[in-house]
Amino acid sequence: MERIFFSFFIIFIISTSLVKSQFVAVESKVKLPKAKHGSCAVYDGNDSIYILGGYSIDTPQSSEIYKYTISSDNIAQIGELPLPVFEMSASIDTSGNIYTHGGMIEFIRENGTIGHVSLTEIYRFDPVANTTSRVADLPAPNLEMVSIPGDMPNTVYILAGHHEREAIVLFNMTDLTVSRIANLQKAYWFMTAVSSGDGFAFIFGNEDDNIAPTYPVAKVNLNTRQASYGPPTFPRLLGMPAAVWDGKFAYIIGGYGNISAGYNTDTIIQFDPSTLENKVITVANFPTNGNPELFFAWTSAVYVPKLHRIYIFGGINRGLDGCVVADCTTWRDGIWYIDLPQSSRAAMLPSIGYILLSCTILAVMISTKMQVQY
Repeated sequence: MERIFFSFFIIFIISTSLVKSQFVAVESKVKLPKAKHGSCAVYDGNDSIYILGGYSIDTPQSSEIYKYTISSDNIAQIGELPLPVFEMSASIDTSGNIYTHGGMIEFIRENGTIGHVSLTEIYRFDPVANTTSRVADLPAPNLEMVSIPGDMPNTVYILAGHHEREAIVLFNMTDLTVSRIANLQKAYWFMTAVSSGDGFAFIFGNEDDNIAPTYPVAKVNLNTRQASYGPPTFPRLLGMPAAVWDGKFAYIIGGYGNISAGYNTDTIIQFDPSTLENKVITVANFPTNGNPELFFAWTSAVYVPKLHRIYIFGGINRGLDGCVVADCTTWRDGIWYIDLPQSSRAAMLPSIGYILLSCTILAVMISTKMQVQY
């Protein structure tokens, strides 16, 4: 009998060790009309996701506004921004109007070289009237910042950015006022952030004055602007990531590739605000196509609560140090989605299956031994 239970123990250990956290990125049948990075995706809370601006290798600057319909898996151009802007941030008000904040445009100088101009412009797009207009300006030109919902209705915080790396800017989408209300305790770039909806924001990214392989995640009280910090376990970013909040965890998509430390490029990071720690989750069919020399960044993503699903739009693959593939930079035109586990119980179902399998094997072993004894 002791041997039987020892055998069961070994089977149990082996079977449960086979359970690995893995998500799957399912690629949509439709694609963006242009492969691009640096666009903004905004979910309307119903059945539509809007993708604004971006940068494409074929026709570099993109002023198009696309509408992706979730239920029909269809995408169509429905408007244009006044300028072909990319690497901006975006927000949506309670009436469904969409705003872009800042960003960058590209131009050709008289001598034929390429130049860039950072913007202050805030544009409003009305999806019903299909009109776009300039309604406000940032306090200073900026790009690669992150927008999160404010603690009052119809407000948004615009955090950090390439030029204003400590800034907390408040944009009121009702009266269209904009003001820099405070500074973050640290300067960041590259970075991303989420709001947990209870008065706190979480900032993930590179501390501007500290070159390190990993950093702590900052938990910022949006009322007092004070921050506390977790352990330094978040990887250094190589480009701009995207981030979403599902009500319990934050998910950070792309931007990193510290393979030696376990932050492989075919993963996303799940962040737990209760511990300020993160978990690396492998994603099958992630947009690096299984190539460890490439990382994925400058994508846009939204979370759709009714489906418990993350949607990802476009982006760019770039080579890690030492990249030797023929093309170390590739623009992506894909639309992907990742279904998240419905609950912790759902996430445990594979483990339960293996336990049941182990119990079945044990029962067979006992039955066989009993028959042999008789």
